[in-house]
Amino acid sequence: MIYLALSVTLCVAPAAVIWADTDAASEASRAWPGPGRPHLPDSALVTVVPFRLTTQPDTGFILLSVEIDGHPGTVLLDTGCPFFYLNRQYMPPDHVGPSVGAITQSGESVVPWFVHTLHIGTLVQHYDSTRAETPLAPGQPVGVNAVIVSAAQDERLQQFGRPILAFLGLPALAPFETIIDYAHQRLLLIRLDAAGHRLAPVPGYTPTTTLPLSLLHQQYYGVAVEAGGRHGNLIIDTGAPENSINASTQHGLGSHLTGTGRTDVWDHPLLLLDSLAVDGHAYPAVPFSAQGASTRIPYSLLGYPFLKLLSQQGAVGFNLRAHQLVVYHPSSGT
Repeated sequence: MIYLALSVTLCVAPAAVIWADTDAASEASRAWPGPGRPHLPDSALVTVVPFRLTTQPDTGFILLSVEIDGHPGTVLLDTGCPFFYLNRQYMPPDHVGPSVGAITQSGESVVPWFVHTLHIGTLVQHYDSTRAETPLAPGQPVGVNAVIVSAAQDERLQQFGRPILAFLGLPALAPFETIIDYAHQRLLLIRLDAAGHRLAPVPGYTPTTTLPLSLLHQQYYGVAVEAGGRHGNLIIDTGAPENSINASTQHGLGSHLTGTGRTDVWDHPLLLLDSLAVDGHAYPAVPFSAQGASTRIPYSLLGYPFLKLLSQQGAVGFNLRAHQLVVYHPSSGT
């Protein structure tokens, strides 16, 4: 997750993360179409691409092969990121970004930027610099959908065993429903119309549950939850290796949280929430990482462990234009 509030901070990528390569047989099992796989609709409307998960430790970061403005490379899909977060080494050294002012964090500046084209699988998305699906943050201008990181911040993008071209925020994929199948390590992109209706069916999956997806803090997307008699909204973040809970929420939940004696990848204490309800369905014993006072992420969120749980029988889809989070089961016979 990247936290932006007129400043930029990269909040993922612990130093111990290692790229998890897969063997050829595993890669082939995730390639569509193929024997026993459903026929894909028009490739201009649908693409299905394999991804890899970082698994050492079990952080669950989603790594994809794409091209951004003609630069091929690996990106991390981060639904807690409100824009493209670009690796400096992939940009032309003599190119200067638009004159809209630098965004600074701890004295480090980043260069505002505009990404024109994203090529992923069989789909090519062209972005219009005269409009924006979602503003980066209050006060940020239309015509900026990315930042290029400083040299110091760029080092954080090297901690995945190989260079990362960019963090790919969910608003960049707003023209599509973005469907994640963790079990088979597949990403499906279904093109949407302006109202958020799919322009093609979802091959191989049937929607079972649709949850309202809310825009939170003017930048992030989350779902309504209930725990310990308290109601609220939690950010959904594929770029978070743990579910995370801030200090004020910890205090409010009180005895509904218990310690485990274990820590997360950043050595924060891991707690168990006795029950978390989403759309009336209660999930028992949900683990949360306890944020410290110096955390870079000020909001409570649901990360990889909950997304994996939510999609354990199929997949989970993000549709920003319709403001929906959709849970899918495999279609019969697929």
